[in-house]
Amino acid sequence: MIRTSTRQFKAHDNILLHTIKRQAGTFPKGVLEGTMNGIESGASRIDLLLEYDDSGVHFQIKDDGRGIATKQELIEHFEYFATPHGEDEEKIWAEFRMGRAQLFCFGRNVW
Repeated sequence: MIRTSTRQFKAHDNILLHTIKRQAGTFPKGVLEGTMNGIESGASRIDLLLEYDDSGVHFQIKDDGRGIATKQELIEHFEYFATPHGEDEEKIWAEFRMGRAQLFCFGRNVW
């Protein structure tokens, strides 16, 4: 008789930070990713703002695309990293909701 059991696959907490740092290749790649996210959200306008002041460099990507509309969406898309997109979302480039990590390593991110 063969005994089997089902176990939950786990990963160390540091793997997420490691993955984010490895994906964040360059700042321009992060800007491209942020711009692509705007396009995929249906934005008709995407503004890139770069400012310098006494506190440092500030960079913003703003778009008028469909944003996160509910607390539940925020939890689903940001609390869980790398959630696959559904076929009904009709994404061009997006696959696993990981692209935003390309900007995480270059400063404080506000969504």
